[in-house]
Amino acid sequence: MALSSPNSIAPSAPGPLSSLRGGMQMMVGEIKRQPVVSLMMLVVLGVIGFFYGWITTFGPGHTYSAFYWLESTWNRRTGYEHGYIVPFLFVFLVMRRMPQIVAELPRPSVWGLVAVVLGALFFVAAVRTFQPRVALAGLPLVVLGSLAWWRGWRTARLLAFPVLLLFFVIPVPGMIQATNGLQLLATETAYHLSKVLGIQSSLSGNDIFSIPMDKWKFNIAEGCSGVRSLMALTLVSAVYAHLTQKTLWKKVVLCACSVPLAIISNCLRVTSILVVAEYFSADFAAKTYHEGSGFLFFLIVGLAGLAAVDWLLNGWGRKKVVVRRVPGAGGGQGPGPVVSSTPTV
Repeated sequence: MALSSPNSIAPSAPGPLSSLRGGMQMMVGEIKRQPVVSLMMLVVLGVIGFFYGWITTFGPGHTYSAFYWLESTWNRRTGYEHGYIVPFLFVFLVMRRMPQIVAELPRPSVWGLVAVVLGALFFVAAVRTFQPRVALAGLPLVVLGSLAWWRGWRTARLLAFPVLLLFFVIPVPGMIQATNGLQLLATETAYHLSKVLGIQSSLSGNDIFSIPMDKWKFNIAEGCSGVRSLMALTLVSAVYAHLTQKTLWKKVVLCACSVPLAIISNCLRVTSILVVAEYFSADFAAKTYHEGSGFLFFLIVGLAGLAAVDWLLNGWGRKKVVVRRVPGAGGGQGPGPVVSSTPTV
């Protein structure tokens, strides 16, 4: 019989409303404690909103603000559609950290202003070069520096990961064009796997067609290289590692595994399209199944693969505590339980 010690039962985590209430109380307390610095923080937030959300310097005709340009890049063409979930992840992660932030003693650091100035210089350089990515790269410095100036570097560290999620949604220039290797890998892998599954087909460049040729033909385009799954799974693996892993090396390993998992997921997806076309319907495979299979394999291979890696990192050899009582003299109970540990198989 597996039992747990009463001392090992952790108190229930505060709900989102309690975290929000605690955060509001902390902010009110900080405003009362240091009104001048708090006023300057509000000014900094206003400046961020004005320069990043209102000043139109970037994009076509220099008519986009930095934030508007970023949102405009979250589309199928760039493979960064997952950008729309980042604001929700940011709010969730901040609320999760709120109890620790409330409990943290404020230790304002004037060195936070140095980070704010450095981030502002990034924006100036971006305006001079018309490069919105440079402006967005400096935004975490502004935010974390402001937090350090207001509450201290420990508070900034607690919120560092949610703020740095921004880097997962700034499109890397030329990413789609640079995935020719992934495109060829998906094409050749799908072709050879389909042959193993008994599908008679032929390969020509990035085209796979049936034998006879009038049955179906597919061109594995750049969009089928798996870069969308790669970008999305990298973000998910980073958040998953942040929430579940305690040591840095395990977080790095889990994030690194997102790359082969995304490649495997895409290769299996392209192969499944050929299977559906061969044994069911070429029209259905090219349209309905093609559109929906990406998310399906993302769940099956990507997320399940991350869970499997997590188990390998933490579950293998994990011990469970077994408590059993030893009968005393005369059939009575002994003075206490005997605890032994056995490895989980």
